[in-house]
Parts: sequence; C-alpha cells; structure tokens
Amino acid sequence: MITFNIDGMVYQRFGFPAPIMDYIFKNLKPHHLVKLYQCSKYFYAKFRQNIIQHLEIVNDGEPEHFNPALTSICFSNSALPKLIDFWITDSFVYRAPMNGKFLPSFSNCTIEKLELCDYILWSEYKIITKAESIKEMKIIGILDFGDFVPIEDIIAEVPNASSIEISESITTATTYSSLMSLNHKAKISNVAFKNVSIFEPFDFVLLRDFFLKNAVTKCNILFEFKLFHEENQVFHDFNVRLKELSVHCSKQISLRLKQRELLSRGIL
Repeated sequence: MITFNIDGMVYQRFGFPAPIMDYIFKNLKPHHLVKLYQCSKYFYAKFRQNIIQHLEIVNDGEPEHFNPALTSICFSNSALPKLIDFWITDSFVYRAPMNGKFLPSFSNCTIEKLELCDYILWSEYKIITKAESIKEMKIIGILDFGDFVPIEDIIAEVPNASSIEISESITTATTYSSLMSLNHKAKISNVAFKNVSIFEPFDFVLLRDFFLKNAVTKCNILFEFKLFHEENQVFHDFNVRLKELSVHCSKQISLRLKQRELLSRGIL
C-alpha cells in the first residue's frame, strides 16, 4: 500500500458543493474510482483502495502481469495472499491446479465473471459469491467436507447469473423443489450441468418447471448424468439409458421453452 505524507498538504478543492461530493464518494463504482486515481493522487490517498479489474491465477512458469486492469499471478507466488484486501471488480479466473492450496479470502469481491479450473471449498465459494454480482460462471465443482455441494445450493449463491456451467455436482431429495423455490433474479440463457450424480428419484417435471420459470426461450441447455464404471453388461446398459435420458431432458426442456414463447404470442 502506497502512503503519502500529508503534512502541509493543500486540501483538494472541488467545483461541486460538499454534499454532492460526499454523495459521489459514497456511491463510487470501481471504474469511477480508477478514473479518479488517474486524475489525482489525492483520491488514492483518500480511499487507499487497491483495485484489480481482472484477476487470473495461473500455473507456475506462465507470464505474470501486474496492473489494475489485468493481474495474472502464479499460484505459488508468495505475493498472492497479499491481494486479499484488493477490490476484485470484474472477473476472477483460476487456471491452475489447487494442489491443496486455498483461495485468498478476498475482502471485497464484486466480480461478474467466475471461472475455476479446479474444485474449491464451499466456504471459499461463499466468499467469492457474497456480493451476488456474478453473471457468468463456469466451475468444476464445490466441495463441503469432502462431498459435492448440490446444484440448488450452488445456484442459490448467484441469483444474478445468466450463464451457469457446473462440471460435477449432485442432486438430493430436495433438489428439484428447492430449485423451484429459488428467487433467481436473472433470466438464464446458458446452462450446463455435467456429471450430475443422482442419489434420489429424478423429477423431470420440477426441473422443467424451473427452466420455464427462469430461462429465456433460446436458452442453451445441457443436462448430463454421471455415468457408472462399466464393470459388466448391466452397468453398460444402465449408462446407455442415462445417456438417452440426458439427451431427452435437454431436448424436451428446450421444446417446452419454445412452446411457451408460441403460447405467449397466441400462435398455439
């Protein structure tokens, strides 16, 4: 953190009355603050808030970049934990293996894009999504005490997301009813649930109704069940049925979304 000696400093004067400047300061967006920093070091001395618009954590050996617009840092860099007090404003991409490491506990994270190339803990996910600002998310999976976090709990933390891709997750006895009760604020335009482990009966009707409630007409939908190890013919045949069911679900939900649109236009 850069500090300034303000002894004898001539205080900044503004063209607007003090109440207006106070309102502006209290309602600053990150990109506004960056502009103010570029105008005068007074603003940095006042707010002392470091900003990173796009943060990428990359593999060792990859090029690193350090500037407010884009910071790329290797996952083993000792400086990474020092970023916890930075304001991460636009996107966070983790393109390295976790290897037993933990994500920095960012104190101010208002990102709109999240991309994770490895599993993270539920507690880490809650920190990253706390601001409920994420609009686009692509993750591998979320773990809680060694178990995968159900789909509905993951989605509940990102109510403003219009694109959601989860590579591995589970369903529970309450997954489909919980999805229907979610107050998802954004209309979903892209969703991919892959390798979904089912431990309870599959409720297609409630899953379909979730999309009818929250998705746009031309929503890209991919719903795939996790397959079993094919130890014998029984498991092989079961996997064939699961693949067929996956394709059927995705197609049927897309068809119902189109029918909804036609009904709303009075064509059907």
